[in-house]
Amino acid sequence: MAMLGQRVILVVEDEHSIRLLLERVLVRLGYAVKPCSGFEEALAGDGDYGLAIVDYSLPGMDGLGLVTVLRQRQPRLPVILCSGMPMSPPAMDPPLHFVQKPYRPRQLGELVAALIA
Repeated sequence: MAMLGQRVILVVEDEHSIRLLLERVLVRLGYAVKPCSGFEEALAGDGDYGLAIVDYSLPGMDGLGLVTVLRQRQPRLPVILCSGMPMSPPAMDPPLHFVQKPYRPRQLGELVAALIA
């Protein structure tokens, strides 16, 4: 399923239009993507991801809670946390990378390339 020799990028975004845009941008850049609308879908199965892009405001569990669970399964998982609100994500190892919405697809693509290499 992975392309370019990469593992799948997990995208967790409850807003359909943003999730669809993220998926399209990443696929155009050559990545395989697992789009999810919430934490339950993201935690289903035992995915081995190359990167996770997680919205901070998810119904039922915030993005930080989801990142904590994902990193229990995959401790070195690189994560991009996205939010429309300015914030400073907590210190984690490896560190979280924060992108404020709205962001440019090119900005996100450059960060993804740097993290997944």
